[in-house]
Amino acid sequence: MDGKPDGSGNGRIHGSVRQKFGGRHRKCRQQRARRDHGSGSGGQRGDTGEPVDGGGLTISLSSSPKNLDPVKYTGTYESQIIGSVCDTLVEYNSSLTEIMPSIAASWEVSDDGKEYTFKLRDDVYFQPGQYQDGRQVTAEDIKYSLERSHELSAMNRLDMLDHCEVISDTEVKCVLENPNAVFLTALTDAGNVIVPKEEVEGWGDDFGTHLVGSGPFALKEFKLDQQ
Repeated sequence: MDGKPDGSGNGRIHGSVRQKFGGRHRKCRQQRARRDHGSGSGGQRGDTGEPVDGGGLTISLSSSPKNLDPVKYTGTYESQIIGSVCDTLVEYNSSLTEIMPSIAASWEVSDDGKEYTFKLRDDVYFQPGQYQDGRQVTAEDIKYSLERSHELSAMNRLDMLDHCEVISDTEVKCVLENPNAVFLTALTDAGNVIVPKEEVEGWGDDFGTHLVGSGPFALKEFKLDQQ
């Protein structure tokens, strides 16, 4: 099974028992890897212990994933792949003890606990796909992805969300129906990753086999129970 990186961060992900990834970390991922002593996924390490671009990652799964659309997945195997292709707004550190920035650079919570205002990094880009050429991730993408999850998630992963408000290209406010202490934790779930609207609407029901995100690996091909 081939999975050679093509120099653009893209590799090949197969839908069989063995999943092969090829790709590279963006600069921000490298910085996080240094901070967490390289405990993240995907990057090879040089003699100095620093992450380097390129290389391959092979993961063995005991079952084939069924659907890679974040709002439709219900199993562990899907989340492992989705989490490699896409990013969440925030994420846990390697020891799962603290929620850290990911696409969001920082956030503030209102006094009543119902409004979360996120300031986004300006260096996050989607992988090129069929319907967009690798554009920058903006607050509109956060609003679209999180509201889509709220409305369509098979597991009701964002049932506490009421709506999102775009303040600027790099700032978005999430408004909850009621204060909810687990909101940030919910945002780390693979079902709440950020995806480009063009790709979701362009592929329609087939988006799950053509997943596009801003993560360190890109999906090149997925054939259920084949490759």
